[in-house]
Amino acid sequence: MRQLLNSTTNLLIVGAGPTGLTMAHELLRRGIACRLIEQKDTLAQTSRAIGIHSRTLEIFEAMGVVEAFLSQGVQITGGNVYDGGKTLLRLDFQHLDAPYPYILSLPQSKTEQNLLARLRSLRGEVEFSRQLLALQQENDTVVAQVKHTHDDSVEKIQADWVIGCDGARSQVRESLNLTFEGSTYEEEFVQADVNLDWKKSRQEIHVWLHESGPFAVFPLPDGEQWRLIAGIVDSGRGAPEASVEVLQRIFQERTGDNQTTISNPTWLSNFKIHRRIVNHYRQGRIFLAGDAAHIHSPVGAQGMNTGIQDAYNLAWKLAMVITGDSSPSLLDTYETERHPIAQSVLTGTHASTQFITTQNPAIRLIRDQLLTQLLNLGMIQTFMLKRIAELDIHYHNSPLSQNHYGSLAKSTLLPDRTQETPSLQDRISFHAAPKAGDRAPQGFGLHYPSYRQISLFEAFRGTQFNLLLFDGLAQTAEGYTRLLELANQMESSLGTQVRLHLVVAALEPPFDLNWSDLNWHGSLILDPQQELHQQYGAAAESLYLIRPDGYIGFRSQSVEAEPLLPYWRNSFQSNTPIHA
Repeated sequence: MRQLLNSTTNLLIVGAGPTGLTMAHELLRRGIACRLIEQKDTLAQTSRAIGIHSRTLEIFEAMGVVEAFLSQGVQITGGNVYDGGKTLLRLDFQHLDAPYPYILSLPQSKTEQNLLARLRSLRGEVEFSRQLLALQQENDTVVAQVKHTHDDSVEKIQADWVIGCDGARSQVRESLNLTFEGSTYEEEFVQADVNLDWKKSRQEIHVWLHESGPFAVFPLPDGEQWRLIAGIVDSGRGAPEASVEVLQRIFQERTGDNQTTISNPTWLSNFKIHRRIVNHYRQGRIFLAGDAAHIHSPVGAQGMNTGIQDAYNLAWKLAMVITGDSSPSLLDTYETERHPIAQSVLTGTHASTQFITTQNPAIRLIRDQLLTQLLNLGMIQTFMLKRIAELDIHYHNSPLSQNHYGSLAKSTLLPDRTQETPSLQDRISFHAAPKAGDRAPQGFGLHYPSYRQISLFEAFRGTQFNLLLFDGLAQTAEGYTRLLELANQMESSLGTQVRLHLVVAALEPPFDLNWSDLNWHGSLILDPQQELHQQYGAAAESLYLIRPDGYIGFRSQSVEAEPLLPYWRNSFQSNTPIHA
């Protein structure tokens, strides 16, 4: 092999699947130079992962790429679980309180193409045919030996940081000698992308529970194409090789449908599923994300989505450290926040897999007669839908999550809208509102002075933190003076890293609000129906600091610089470790 000249880079990303592409995009749009290498000579050519959940679509919106996905995918708004011709369970994703109340079905090949196109719009690129051979950490750098497989030459890359997004067989993980704890399921699965000449809704998932194993059908966006997945109980002979004939037989056996014909296979495969998680997401200057850090059952379609969200969590933190805006201790929060999420996904997908694959007759009877009735209850359905859509992910226990409630002694017994002091009811409403560590919910107001309707997600778009300053329902000159003073103080203290939004519960800016005195480039959002105030529990003056990844970092029902500024210094500027 021929040795190439040495090269250097701020950051080396290994693996150009959805996780690696998202990571590279998020770094580049923050001005961080990086290289993205991929062992294969092209992006994925098969459909592979097809489910994109609501929270991931919100991320794609923030990245500016969601329209490409929506124009190509199928919106799955419901799901059905059957026992033969009997419906056991019905899910309706349109009950989700979210901008994207559905699962978007789109082949992974299309997902990667869309992300690559967006990456190229930032002058980024994937270096294909690059195989990582070895990694070694040396003081403040990582040395990577990379083979150019088209000519067998080897490049020595010195990087400040390395991120392994190279999948379940991660060479980055292997180089770190980290354990990948878990097991392999006994069942084997056959799957195929085929045409079906049936009349079932193409906006729904269809799953049959059968004594021989589960059978699932998912719509694909291309013509009459559907994804079929069948679980095969191990009878000692092993699963048959996937074919149209095998799938046709299974289809008839498990659905009772003898009329529908399977044809035009575009992808056939057999696979076994695993549940594994790495013991650490980081070792020195090397990080793991996506399937390199965790793999689990495809039930619920969580894998690709979880990997994309790993990247979305880590990228902004790395950017702040690389630019010198934050202490390296910020990077400790990546594992603190994301490892429990992956563990929760493993637990949830394992339980779901056991639920649909069990062959125990007694458990099957309980499942079909009792559990499915419970799962049809509204409250439980809401919980399940949020879990599937990944809208319930939170970082409550993160050191970056802080709530400040103020003293109950400084409250009035009853609401008094002639003064700014919060009432006990205001305190209760704030306690019940989204907390630090929660996803900041969507909401709508009027952008001043255009009076154009604006969503909070639109206001948050970009790479900055966002500070929501809620005026509360009392309208006093004293309150407006304090809000404007705080806004200017935050601009002076935090600079361009934080964008401010003043939310006023009125159709017009109040006369006492001297908007022209502001020195910052934020926005004024009018909330005439008080919907935003109610959504955020802000009947009294309140503030919310929203992280670049859309989660609430800090909130307070007092619009004062203290304790917001100490939180900011400790979390993002301190040279000492961040403590929970």
